[in-house]
Amino acid sequence: MERTANNLHRRTGWNGYGRVVTSDDIAGLRYECAARVVALVDALRAIPEDLQPVLRAKTVAVREQIYFGWERPMAASRGITYIAGKYEVEGWWSVAAAELVNSGGFSPRTRQLEREHVEPMSLLVRELIAAPRTVDEAAEFLDARLVTCTVLAAEHRALGVGHDWERYELAGIPIRNGLIAPEIGSTR
Repeated sequence: MERTANNLHRRTGWNGYGRVVTSDDIAGLRYECAARVVALVDALRAIPEDLQPVLRAKTVAVREQIYFGWERPMAASRGITYIAGKYEVEGWWSVAAAELVNSGGFSPRTRQLEREHVEPMSLLVRELIAAPRTVDEAAEFLDARLVTCTVLAAEHRALGVGHDWERYELAGIPIRNGLIAPEIGSTR
């Protein structure tokens, strides 16, 4: 996309390669990433019933496309900062997970932390597969519902069944927005 005087003033950050990323660039990438997710979901839905892969195989395929084809490219375009290449500094954190990192007690390449989808990914994937969506509808769905929270591994195991943030409240896990933000209690 060509940079013009009209879109240069809408800079959103750097893409990691020293190039300014504009809101127009992000909008184009958002559309391309959502189109890939829609194409995979539509292809899976088009397979005749008697030839359908098992649900787990479909779930894994769509989940991987969402992570590598949506989450990672969108985060990179928005200049998201990671710890250990996985945990979003500016994202949602449990208070205990943030304290572990801020205290210097976190060791990369260990299973101390988990990147948890607030709404379980299997539920999101089932919803995507259940009904056809346009690319714009899929992008809206992913933007609105694909939220992560970094938690301790023990907290991750304590999260039960429930709906989005309710699981954190039921497990008694206080959260905060951002690694260095103050505690905001057990709700968003």
